Amino acid sequence: MRQVTIIASSPAAEDKMLFCIDQLAEKAESIEIKVLPKNTTKHDLDRYIMDSMADVFIVASSRAHTLSSFAAESTNRPIVGVSLDVVEDPLDLYNFTEPPKGTGFVTVPINDISCTANLALRFLELERAHDVMETAMA
Repeated sequence: MRQVTIIASSPAAEDKMLFCIDQLAEKAESIEIKVLPKNTTKHDLDRYIMDSMADVFIVASSRAHTLSSFAAESTNRPIVGVSLDVVEDPLDLYNFTEPPKGTGFVTVPINDISCTANLALRFLELERAHDVMETAMA
């Protein structure tokens, strides 16, 4: 089963992603939403991602680039990060880290929810195409 997991940094971030969820529901087989508690550590995030059955992750946060980079360190599955204007401190948008090399990692413009859903669905289509090719070559 193809699954997209949305990791939201707060309930406000989750609310902003409702349009994305509607778009994903049309084509993704399964959608999971995980709202991170305020006291979530990088270790907690790593453990969640490693245990997840998701094929693609969407990270929605005021610090999506940083949170996505942390997530990318735990998996080789695609990650789409979207920065949301749920920023409590405007400087949070400039809190960037470099994503690990060789990961399927992309960020979209601030609040571009439609693009986020489209990229996640595209990653799922690429996974399906890869599976078909592997089966045909076996």
